[in-house]
Amino acid sequence: MMRDRHTLKKLATRIFLAGVEAVDPTNLLERTVKISPDGELSAAGVSGEIVRIDLNRFKRITILSAGKAGATMCAALEPKLSGRPFDGVVVIPDGQYAHPNLRCQVVQASHPIPDARGQLAARGLVARINNLKEDDLVICLLSGGASALLPYPASGISLADTMEVTRLLWTAGASILEMNTVRKHLSQIKGGQLVRWAQPATVLSLVISDVVGDAPGTIASGPTVADPTSFQKALNVLKRYHLWKGVPSSVRERIRAGCAGWADETPDPGDSIFERAHTLIVGNNRISLNACVDKATELGFQPTIYSSAIQGSSRKAGQLLADVALRFCDRVKAEGPFCLLAGGETTVRVTGAGVGGRNQELALAAAPRLAGLEGVAFLSAGTDGIDGPTTAAGAIAFGDTIQRGQEAGLDSKRSLENNDSHTFFKALDDLIVIGPTGTNVMDIQVALIT
Repeated sequence: MMRDRHTLKKLATRIFLAGVEAVDPTNLLERTVKISPDGELSAAGVSGEIVRIDLNRFKRITILSAGKAGATMCAALEPKLSGRPFDGVVVIPDGQYAHPNLRCQVVQASHPIPDARGQLAARGLVARINNLKEDDLVICLLSGGASALLPYPASGISLADTMEVTRLLWTAGASILEMNTVRKHLSQIKGGQLVRWAQPATVLSLVISDVVGDAPGTIASGPTVADPTSFQKALNVLKRYHLWKGVPSSVRERIRAGCAGWADETPDPGDSIFERAHTLIVGNNRISLNACVDKATELGFQPTIYSSAIQGSSRKAGQLLADVALRFCDRVKAEGPFCLLAGGETTVRVTGAGVGGRNQELALAAAPRLAGLEGVAFLSAGTDGIDGPTTAAGAIAFGDTIQRGQEAGLDSKRSLENNDSHTFFKALDDLIVIGPTGTNVMDIQVALIT
């Protein structure tokens, strides 16, 4: 049965929101973290691995929570520790719900460009763990955004220098892996270095993945896991994007020193400091997509997951996914409505002066492929509820999106060239606006063919 545009938007949004709900930290930690009556904490990762820790061994528990899911993760964990001595700090982006009843201190800071508040929070966090002992337990709750929220520049590098490097990499379209490779080597806590400060305490990290492949060393710049990158790889990233001569001189000096062996490398996988460090991925994009499958089935669609590892150019990804979805048009009459699902995180190379985000740009790139077709919709949105510097999570395109844009005096091609997808979709009332969600497992695309 062919549906009108408004119905398709409601259906696609419901499917997307089912994916967001599945990775709400309350739901994730309720499933994955258990504490037995005799004090054994067991935590299960998405791959089936389980870490068991006897809480009775520790005199004190320190919670360090940072990222877009920082407050909601802490709110889910604190009740489980009721009756045990603990304190801690939570660092979240501006605009995120702070959960005022938390026992842990809540600090808000800037994201994605770091600021002085984040630097102060990072220093305070290190001060909490710098003199811990063997009978201390540190529980780190990490999610996307933590890297920018906890800037602790290496000696000789100012916060302004760190901010400038982040800005340059961001606008150049560097991937999160590439950005973090550089940021780890300009920091005193990223790339496993937080564990150095916490020695000899036990460190348990529960992580919600916001990166393709769920590599713990990439999420939040891997402050509690071994770092497989190096100063040389950081240098290669800056040269790849032709940024080496444009970054602050202090950054060049730091990376040159590291490549020459005059500055300490981040701890590698063989470092003994990780003997008491345990890290588990407790949520990821695949969990979201599986929940989307269930909701799409419930709504009468035949769902299939194309990939949970979409990355690269937002424009190319939008065109590809639209083309893949449209291959199923001929099957709808015989087999019923179809839903294509995908997830990941794409990048935008900013060359224009407009307003947008990777999901809105992805949807706008998909729109020409749908032009003239009825009963089709293509939604792309971020599970964190935020897409770029906008209040939207993403946008949705239909078969008449290009035509309606023209009627509103907008040219989709020009909007793409100017990175102005937000203006385009706002004029059509086709933004997806849900507000900050308190979680983050990258993005979800939902294509409906009816």
